[in-house]
Amino acid sequence: MVPQWLSSLLKTLDIGPADGYAEVLMKAEALANRLAPNTRRMYGYILIVQGLAVMAPLLWLLITRSGVNVSYVGYFSAVCAVLLVAVLWWARWRGMQHNWARARVVAEIARSGLATQAIDLSITQRALASAPSLASIAAQLSANSRAHKDSTAANTAPNAEDYLQHRVLDQLNYYRQKRRLAQQQRDRLSKTVTLCVDAALFLAVMGLIIALRDNSNSWLLWSGSDYVLAFIGALLPLIAILMQLRGNYLDLDRRVGRYAQQIEFLEAQNERLTHAATAAELREVVYQTEVSLLSEVSEWYYQTEHNQPYYRTKTTNIDQRELALVSAKPANVFDKTSHILAISAGFVGRVLFGRVIVVAVSIVVTTALIHYNKAPQDPNLVAKLNSNEGELLIANNQTYTLWQPTAVAQQSGLIVIAHGLRDGVQRDIPQQMEGDELTTIHWMTRLQQAIHQQAAQPAEIVLVNWREAARPSAAPVTTLENKMLDAMGLPKDAQSMLNDLSMIRPQGERVGELVGFKLAREYRQGQLSRQQPLHLIGHSAGGFVVLHAALVLKELGLAPENMRVTMLDTPLPVANDIAKLAEQVPVDFYVTSSLAVGVPEHRFSDGFSRFNIAVPPSIDPYTGAHSYAHRWFIDSVSRPELQQGFARSSFAKQQR
Repeated sequence: MVPQWLSSLLKTLDIGPADGYAEVLMKAEALANRLAPNTRRMYGYILIVQGLAVMAPLLWLLITRSGVNVSYVGYFSAVCAVLLVAVLWWARWRGMQHNWARARVVAEIARSGLATQAIDLSITQRALASAPSLASIAAQLSANSRAHKDSTAANTAPNAEDYLQHRVLDQLNYYRQKRRLAQQQRDRLSKTVTLCVDAALFLAVMGLIIALRDNSNSWLLWSGSDYVLAFIGALLPLIAILMQLRGNYLDLDRRVGRYAQQIEFLEAQNERLTHAATAAELREVVYQTEVSLLSEVSEWYYQTEHNQPYYRTKTTNIDQRELALVSAKPANVFDKTSHILAISAGFVGRVLFGRVIVVAVSIVVTTALIHYNKAPQDPNLVAKLNSNEGELLIANNQTYTLWQPTAVAQQSGLIVIAHGLRDGVQRDIPQQMEGDELTTIHWMTRLQQAIHQQAAQPAEIVLVNWREAARPSAAPVTTLENKMLDAMGLPKDAQSMLNDLSMIRPQGERVGELVGFKLAREYRQGQLSRQQPLHLIGHSAGGFVVLHAALVLKELGLAPENMRVTMLDTPLPVANDIAKLAEQVPVDFYVTSSLAVGVPEHRFSDGFSRFNIAVPPSIDPYTGAHSYAHRWFIDSVSRPELQQGFARSSFAKQQR
């Protein structure tokens, strides 16, 4: 059961069959020391990075009131996050070096064999009986030692004094020193945690006293104490938590207890060795000592050898490649630097570059949120909407002109139709055509013509034109997020669509408010009668337009008694807005594509109706099915038997 890695390790160490325990110990220990991760020593720096990564985002609170440069906070927070990812994964990587654990266990087996070879060459192997793979290593090293010139030592008389001095007392001094250091570390950490917790309690009581004062808000504002309470109040518990984590990582309680146990055991073995009268008694005491000392080595080795390889994306011969790298001997400082980078940079690079998808998603989401929130508040956009968008157009011969209410609207009612993203009113109306050529007429015009032909009563039909606002990316702006998307290789068309999708809802809502105010003005002036029906129909983002136009009329108390809103496959509608309107106004929602996500369930509000329309299999479930919504609704105008679509309108021949 000799481990497969042993031969390659011994070959790297240049250890042959004729090398004895002393040679193996010297070479294996030297390699183990070179490979030692020193993660416990580095853990203090790791905790500092963790603390900075937690506190850095709090600096965002200083920007608005204190005028701290936002770029400084952004860069500092990003650097802290990158450092946190790098050091945590580096610590994992350094703690998972199998070759280090293997070299160390070979060195410890050789140390045991060297100490016991003058007494009994089989003691080390027998002491590792509970770890068969390590026992096989001991057997092979023992066989090598028999062939070595020092094997004559096995034929000499057992020497208890040498074993006592070079094995028991050395280990005893080692454990005493380690216990003292562990106790000192534990005391320092405990003291730090206690002080931080007490200081946090002090600040908490201080904050409570301030909060109970009548002028607490103004006092905090001019004194800046809110920053002290926030930052220091967060820092103190954070330090306490990090110190506790450090104590848990260092495993101080277990180590102190383990060292104390080993010290007691070795002190007892010291007495037994001193009073051992026969060679058999001496061998028994030595055997018990080695069982105790090697059991700790065995337990540690198996934990390290079988840990979870988080960083290993490619496992083929990875240990051999690492061993070849770390066993090289750099000649100068430059070579040493290159050597260290060769060992660790590949791993850290894979980890950081493996987070590209996280960075990309963050850029995309942040860009969407920025654009979503920017649209309603940007003064330039608002001015543009006030002057150019939300036009209400009516057919006049072969073109559309600005709408002015006519007698038809006053006597029969009004239908308002709104287009969606990247769409617009077709100003010039083509001649009526037959067959497939009919599709060249814009859907809004076709819907208008179908209603005029099939409606039970004449109705004035106006079209909402918001062509420019329906394409927010038409006026490109160079921003940091756009530059980063360019660097990632995202095509301009994709960036443009991303911007449009993220900004279209607030754009549609703003246009809807303008349309609502225009209609409200006509109702207030008596140009439209509230006793006549009003039907607002919006496709895709046009659903936001008609929904908010209806909300304006409702909130101003100018909504007609018979008003209906129809939304055709509108993505991500705001349920609260729908519920607010559906309390008094019927809202019909028709879902035809997979793009219409976030649509409330049927009758989630009394006046809300959801209809899932089956789409022909030949149409793709996204863009094709999305356009199918207005095609289906136009078809429903001439099919009142559907009991859905236009059949639910007050202007239909038959109503449900």
